[in-house]
Amino acid sequence: MRALRRVLMLLCLCAFVPATALAQAPPPDKLDVNTWNAAVGQHVYMSQHGARIPQHLAFGVGLMFNYQRNPFTIYNVDANGNRGDLRTRVVGDLLTGELYGYLGLYKYVAVGLSMPLALYQSGSAVTDTGEPQPDGDLSAFAWGDLALHVKGHIYTLKDLGLSFGAQLTITMPTGQFADNYVGEESATFRPRLIAEYNHQMFSAAVNLGGVFRIKEAEFFNGNFKQGQRFTYGVALAVRPAKKIPLSIFLEYMGQTDFSNRVDRNPMEVGAGVAYRLPKGVSLMVGGGAGILAGIGTPDFRVYLGIKWAPTFTDTDGDGVTDDNDKCPGQKEDKDGFQDGDGCPDVDNDKDS
Repeated sequence: MRALRRVLMLLCLCAFVPATALAQAPPPDKLDVNTWNAAVGQHVYMSQHGARIPQHLAFGVGLMFNYQRNPFTIYNVDANGNRGDLRTRVVGDLLTGELYGYLGLYKYVAVGLSMPLALYQSGSAVTDTGEPQPDGDLSAFAWGDLALHVKGHIYTLKDLGLSFGAQLTITMPTGQFADNYVGEESATFRPRLIAEYNHQMFSAAVNLGGVFRIKEAEFFNGNFKQGQRFTYGVALAVRPAKKIPLSIFLEYMGQTDFSNRVDRNPMEVGAGVAYRLPKGVSLMVGGGAGILAGIGTPDFRVYLGIKWAPTFTDTDGDGVTDDNDKCPGQKEDKDGFQDGDGCPDVDNDKDS
């Protein structure tokens, strides 16, 4: 298991196979190793999505910084399948900043755009034998694939607290022009079905979907491929105190093409916190680590984000808008004691 966590891609260089047998190195303009993206929307987790939709014309913009260590690394493997020395850190360090925004429409649809930018990279493009290319250093800045997100509400069972939705993300291959392993060769289509349970103190969501590529990226004689994938994810958000606008997130996610190849079944876990400030501003911080190997699954990652999502909605009708209401589901009792926090005060003198 430890080897699976650390080996992100295995390059089989067996003694009886000459190096010249390897062909077609990983193409830097056709391969995207930035597989973790911030969830775009209002009722979301860190990278997984919730089924609820923002109010009509409710909007938000955000920026998520994401640092990952060794998202694309090649190791030698002997004829017995034992991992040898590090051969090449194709992408050793990757720091991205993802800009995004969204808009709710008619309480049933939300649309969004996102654009990842590689702010810093270390590593090198490789030759057909997996060696660093001369003058193949990756540039410090590159742009990724522009993405369009459309999410729709399907059905809500209010008595059970269950909501169902669907989302389609379409990426455009703008990153291929950067030539830095941060963009696909073609457009991709990424549908997902979402089921979410929402409670006053916590919520949980399941995401099931896929990644469908018009053109698949194959290299090293087809031994490694970034092709069609089934995607899955589970997320949990806990709000430990009613009057503290803090949420704690746990996530588990992965992809598979249903083969037994170690590089085609990446799996990752993550955790984070979000704190909601006044005026619709939220701060987010978290991290994660790879469990099973795969292109884009790092040794570890850390992320930091900020989102501005002003709202004019007053869910409980107490005169305090939701972005300033510490208890948006409970009505302020207007008793002259802390009437601006939006929460009922059952013990004004705090003597209980």
